[in-house]
Amino acid sequence: MRTRFLLIVFLALSLFNCNTSNVSTDPRPNILLLFADDMGYGDLGSTGSPDVLTPHIDQLKQNGINFTQAYVSAPQCSPSRAGLMTGKYQQRFGHEANAELPFVQTFGLDIHQRTFARFMKNEGYRTLGFGKWDLGSIPTATPWTRGFDHFFGHYAGARSFYVEPQEPRYQALRKSDTDQGGYQGYLTDLITTDAITQMNRHDGRPWFTYMSYLNPHWPMEAKPEDLEAFNHIPDIHRRIFLALMKNMDDSVGKLVAHLKETGQYENTVIIFLSDNGGPTGKPRTNPNAEMVYGKNTSVNDPFRGVKGEVFEGGIRTPMYIQWPARFTKSEYTKPVISLDLLPTCLSMAGGVPDLKLDGVDLMPYISGELKTAPHKDLYWRWFRHWAIRRGQWKLVVVNHTDRYLFNLHKDKKETINVINQYPKVYNNLLTSLVEWNNELKPAMWRHPYQVELLSQPLK
Repeated sequence: MRTRFLLIVFLALSLFNCNTSNVSTDPRPNILLLFADDMGYGDLGSTGSPDVLTPHIDQLKQNGINFTQAYVSAPQCSPSRAGLMTGKYQQRFGHEANAELPFVQTFGLDIHQRTFARFMKNEGYRTLGFGKWDLGSIPTATPWTRGFDHFFGHYAGARSFYVEPQEPRYQALRKSDTDQGGYQGYLTDLITTDAITQMNRHDGRPWFTYMSYLNPHWPMEAKPEDLEAFNHIPDIHRRIFLALMKNMDDSVGKLVAHLKETGQYENTVIIFLSDNGGPTGKPRTNPNAEMVYGKNTSVNDPFRGVKGEVFEGGIRTPMYIQWPARFTKSEYTKPVISLDLLPTCLSMAGGVPDLKLDGVDLMPYISGELKTAPHKDLYWRWFRHWAIRRGQWKLVVVNHTDRYLFNLHKDKKETINVINQYPKVYNNLLTSLVEWNNELKPAMWRHPYQVELLSQPLK
């Protein structure tokens, strides 16, 4: 009898101890930031796609806040991440665009910029990162030197989805700068599995997790079992794209299931958005033609423009924020930008920025405490592309000479240039855009002729 009693006590204590890491007197939420890569605006079930399978991501919209006019700060991978990670327009510190050869392995996020992870770490959060870094591999720019307690991912902006034990340093999947690799499997599955082992409260501390997917970015390599779900789609390229979206959504589903199993779900904020619009590519007239490796078939509907442009299709993103303990299903319809996520998450953690950011805390706006728009103006500059958004108006400048004024309330597809009908609006917007542009630094890690070209003043 005594032996049986001790066994029952032992089992009870074991069950209790299994959950104590996630039991906390700290009321602050965990934060899970999900960042897709090159996803088209129209490539979720929740944004109207008839063929994509993304039930878990769609559920974030159903359970949380849908930001109907959300933007990122750049139409390209690395600068978009630099803005997200710092809460600032990345051009303020020269992070204009992706690094290109011969600078790819010698560039790095400006050492003077404090990162999202560092802000959260300073608030007592355990900071976790996974997947694509794309902010440099020099010693001052690695995830572990920029605030992450744990990171499992790759420096490169693109790499094979199939991980091999021996890989080039810049592309290799790693857990430290000196990690020799040795991992094997499918990239998204590997980082998801590792995230599940890490997303637990240690000593009651909340965590901040940055899950930066490569899906559905080039080189567009899908698992055969994911492809099977789309055998009815004629174009192999679209099948691959949809399989990558399904794989990412399955990852989200596994992360959410882990949160529920460990009792963390109700007090975990989950945020989803993409780094820029999809590159789309030209439609194929013959879907049965030979496959083109790496071809993207994203859809930015209903918007004009693609990755690399500052029309809506290049910079507009679906964005959902779910927090079961606090938020119910709703919509926020005023323009916001990815720069806002850092101060918003900091506010959720009970902190406030101790330095000037371009992003703003969205909490008083989504609560209704503040009725005004979070931003008077939003700005973009990427190479020779500029834009400013003010209320219903958006001014786009391409190559200095091509200028467009759109009323987005009436023309969200940016099809009608009304620049001649509203000269006063145009001049006011241009004046503000020029003033903002003059505050920015020249592009870094570009060839001298490119910097000279990019630095021509906007007039």
